[in-house]
Amino acid sequence: MISLPENSAILPIHILRSNERARIVDLFGDTTTLHRLDEMGLSVGTEVQMIRPGTPCIVAMAGKRLSLRLEEGTEIFVEIANATQPVAASA
Repeated sequence: MISLPENSAILPIHILRSNERARIVDLFGDTTTLHRLDEMGLSVGTEVQMIRPGTPCIVAMAGKRLSLRLEEGTEIFVEIANATQPVAASA
């Protein structure tokens, strides 16, 4: 189970607005899709920034940009990051 501050809000990644930063807290989908997302670097704890919302959306993370069009039944849940902190590079 993930421990979050009381005032945090978990929401689907597609709800983020342009330039909003967040941390991935959970992923939902079939095993194959989750493995593919993990290979792209999208895993729990990864910090992302929404560059362009929509379908597909474009997110920045760890010095790269990804275009995402999630399959039906797949979702990435995020917690909005503190606006004063930059997105950290993930390993």
